Amino acid sequence: KNFKQIISGFNTVAAKAIAIETPDKESATFIARLNVNMQEDDPDYAALKMADWMLGGGAGFSARLVARIRVKEGLSYAVGSGLDVSPVDRAGDWTAQAQYAPQNREKVISAFKDEMMKLTKEGFSAAELDASKSGYAQAKQLARASDARLAANLASELYLGRDMKWIAALDKKVEALKVADILAAMQKHLNLSQMTIINAGDFAKTAGSVPAQ
Repeated sequence: KNFKQIISGFNTVAAKAIAIETPDKESATFIARLNVNMQEDDPDYAALKMADWMLGGGAGFSARLVARIRVKEGLSYAVGSGLDVSPVDRAGDWTAQAQYAPQNREKVISAFKDEMMKLTKEGFSAAELDASKSGYAQAKQLARASDARLAANLASELYLGRDMKWIAALDKKVEALKVADILAAMQKHLNLSQMTIINAGDFAKTAGSVPAQ
């Protein structure tokens, strides 16, 4: 049967700092999120995709948010990020998250903000980008070795009127990225002042409050 794709639009959402009490929960959750005005065909999609990989979406313990919050400062059990960009509309979003002990709330928020401000000002090093490109390429090759994943890719591209050549072209764009491309994409799309930061945990047993954004 014929159907019409429901297209979602990009909306600007005012940044907020939100604390949610979850009594008797041993660990707390940190989430930072903002809407991203982008779709997959945008020229800077590849750069923002790689920026997310290097922040926390991939790159293992070398990802900057993981290295800062979990490895260096030991504040979190788990840290990650994710970029969700659609091929059919501009209602994208970027999210970072962490699990931590409730008493570390302010330190987690401070470390996240400091690292994001540093990266959107100075960017990544060429060595970091080269290593991340290699890791990204290996992860994609491994995923495509799965028949189920390959079939899903083929079905998705068929639905969108594309083929695997589109994915190959995206891979080439990623491989050609320079550190300046990554920095420009982050400065354009990952504005810390526009992020909503949510913390949920049993904070009643700890002193202090969530710092204002």
